[in-house]
Parts: sequence; C-alpha cells; structure tokens
Amino acid sequence: MMREAFYLDSPENYLMYLFHIATCNFALVHVIGKYILDYGYGSGYDAYHMAVSGDSIIGMDVADKVIESTKSNYRADNLAYRRVECDVILSFLVIEHIIKVAPSLSKIHRVYKPGWVFICATLDRLIYI
Repeated sequence: MMREAFYLDSPENYLMYLFHIATCNFALVHVIGKYILDYGYGSGYDAYHMAVSGDSIIGMDVADKVIESTKSNYRADNLAYRRVECDVILSFLVIEHIIKVAPSLSKIHRVYKPGWVFICATLDRLIYI
C-alpha cells in the first residue's frame, strides 16, 4: 500500500490527501458496478479505492516506473492492467501535467462505451479544459 504517512509530512501533502479523499468519495457513486479506467493513475491510490465499488478497474500511466511501483503497492482482485472498454474514466491530478491536453484527451474515445462518464479533477485552478 502507498504509505499514507507521506501525506502527513506537510500541510501541502495533507491537503493533497484530503483532495484524494474528496475526489474518491465524489466518484464512488459513478463507479458502482462499472468498468473503470484510471487515466494517469500515478501512485494507484485512487484506483485502489475505486476498486472497492467498481466491477473492474484498469490503471493507465505513461511511466513504467510508476506502473511497477503501483503493482507492488496496490493489489485488488478486480484491479487490472489490461485493455478494455470502460464505462467510467477517471483522471485525478493528471491534466495539469499534460502539455498538449486536447490531443491527449481526444484519445480517450478509444476505450469508452456508449453512455460513458468522464470525471476529471485538478488542484490547478489555472487549467481549463
């Protein structure tokens, strides 16, 4: 598991922790019994918590190091690393790191099902989609 103690190291990290809790709680009602893609899952913290309510969740990230770290820190029977069509696409604290937002988000259509939901959250109030 990700060491949640990291979030207690500073007020800024604790704020990040509270943001994760709030976004997960908001998203939970949208993921019940759904196939979920966590787009840019980073540490895997959010994906792990979504796996509790979702039918299946796939974590996707561009960094191999992040993927390997997540596999060793977060495990759940319905948390997978494979391609599938998704009902819900989550992207928490990712959009602010993408240089070319529109092309990146335009590729999401490859994995969503009809009637899909996209939930995006960022702490950066200067980023507009």
